[in-house]
Amino acid sequence: MSMEDANAVIRRWRTNVKLKMRGITSFEERAQLRFDAIKSHLYRQRITANNWRMRRARYLSPGQYEFLDKAWQPFKVGQPWGGEDMTAFFQQRVVIPKSLAGEKVVFQIFLGGDSLVSINGVPYHGLDIFRNEFPLTAKAKAGEVFDIQIESYMNFQGISAKTNELLASDMVAIDKDLRDAYWDLWCVAKLLQVPNLDVKLEAFIEHHLWEAMKLVPLQSDDPVSFKAVVLEAQRRVRSEVYGSTRFKGDGTMYLVGHSHLDIVYMWPYREFVRKIGRTHATMLRLMEEYPEFKFSQSQAKIYADMKQYFPDIFRQVKRRVAEGRWEPIGAFWVEPDCNLINGESFVRQILHGQRFFQEKFGMTSKTCWQPDVFGLSWAMPQILARSGLRYFLTNKMVPWNDTNPWTLNTFWWEGFDGSRVLGIVPPGHFIGTVDPDLIDKQWRNFSDKDSIAQTLHIYGWGDGGGGVDPEMLESAKRYADLPGLVKMKFATCEEIAKFCQIHRDKVDQVFQTLSYFDGINFAARTKCRALYSVGLMDEICPPSTVFAAYNHHRGPKDIRIWRYNHHEGGAQFQKVEQLKFLRTLWR
Repeated sequence: MSMEDANAVIRRWRTNVKLKMRGITSFEERAQLRFDAIKSHLYRQRITANNWRMRRARYLSPGQYEFLDKAWQPFKVGQPWGGEDMTAFFQQRVVIPKSLAGEKVVFQIFLGGDSLVSINGVPYHGLDIFRNEFPLTAKAKAGEVFDIQIESYMNFQGISAKTNELLASDMVAIDKDLRDAYWDLWCVAKLLQVPNLDVKLEAFIEHHLWEAMKLVPLQSDDPVSFKAVVLEAQRRVRSEVYGSTRFKGDGTMYLVGHSHLDIVYMWPYREFVRKIGRTHATMLRLMEEYPEFKFSQSQAKIYADMKQYFPDIFRQVKRRVAEGRWEPIGAFWVEPDCNLINGESFVRQILHGQRFFQEKFGMTSKTCWQPDVFGLSWAMPQILARSGLRYFLTNKMVPWNDTNPWTLNTFWWEGFDGSRVLGIVPPGHFIGTVDPDLIDKQWRNFSDKDSIAQTLHIYGWGDGGGGVDPEMLESAKRYADLPGLVKMKFATCEEIAKFCQIHRDKVDQVFQTLSYFDGINFAARTKCRALYSVGLMDEICPPSTVFAAYNHHRGPKDIRIWRYNHHEGGAQFQKVEQLKFLRTLWR
């Protein structure tokens, strides 16, 4: 028995004792006991695969190792492994037994640390504290052979560990019908985690969920009858909750899958290279499992290193890009500091990033993707716009601004020369889950519900990679149109950005209205002598706002009207007019 099994027994006894002492149970406790019962039946068979061999090494640089063991050592479940900054390789050949023939089989394993699984010599799937299984085969064939190799690093997300332990190693047959039922029921239950939930909605969810869940026995020795009961509970919830037209939300939250990956953070560059393999192999497997899943990944440097060190993964990514399900995003070579670098550095970031995207994927990005940058230069709109970029995205101000909270999520970001890009600041972090409490909070905080009514939510584990996990995708499918939540859709970043551009009249309406009232209020308080200038063909600052300010100006005033000019106004001719105006003031 593993420590996890032991702790589960202890938790069960503690729960049962508390229930006896209390004499009454809450709705959450009654439901959780039944969820635990369903989870215990999700796997039709479990066959231990415990013939591992292990070999320790020091990781020196990509592809270069110093092996500490001359030969492979036998390794079993329950054994520890590790040491400071240690890498270990594990390998095992598994053969599908006759009892698993025809089944969907996954391999469940918990090693600790940060790992890459390869199957038959090809990088296949990542393992970490957020994921402890990988698909082996959708329909098993008796006698089929899989050579499994795992490269595992002791530390996860830069957090050092002294030792890890192999806690489980099993081939498992999944009951897909029961797993789907579990997610249908669990995703409804998660709605009750939303703070300050509408009391009518809460009563609606609790009533229909319990009417379904009370059918589920806490224990059953008959898997056939137990499954039938769970499927009936699923049918009721799908009919009464998922099929309900009550409590429907307005607007749409576009779900953008992503894995923020710092090239150097709490790990050296060489470890970043290994994170590329783990993260993106997993995303490719999820695309096979979930055809609606779309993924956006930034930084051309990631793809360049992927091509060099993980060519099999890179070839698969290229196919997904061609399908439109994988979005190379960001335009920049890396996500740079945007305070210290000069204009030439910005331009070269875009030049090399876009050139790589064009050569390798036949496309360029229209988005400046800077979710994690601490500050932004006012020169950026001009550089971005003149480089062909239309959109700008960042998240940093939302979770980090504690003194002056950022409250504007969609706007035109205008540089000092009048160049503009569409600014998108999602109302949340760039590392997120697809849980109702988080989605509800972000939608409530979204500034443009009444105008654009569309925003995006970035989901997936990040900083050290990892990306999207199955629970996020199972939740997203079910939250597409669920009572009490904003509608949700899988998307890439530029799909939602293009929507805002197509409906830019709504964005312009907000921008122009704010400019109009700001101009009037300022001008109405001004008594000094002033010279105004307006280009009648200006599409950035509408002439009506200039005339409104001029008409409300309370002091001496004059205006120069440039009938055929745009935002530049009179340009150098206006400068001459300004000099003449200043001379009159100095007389």
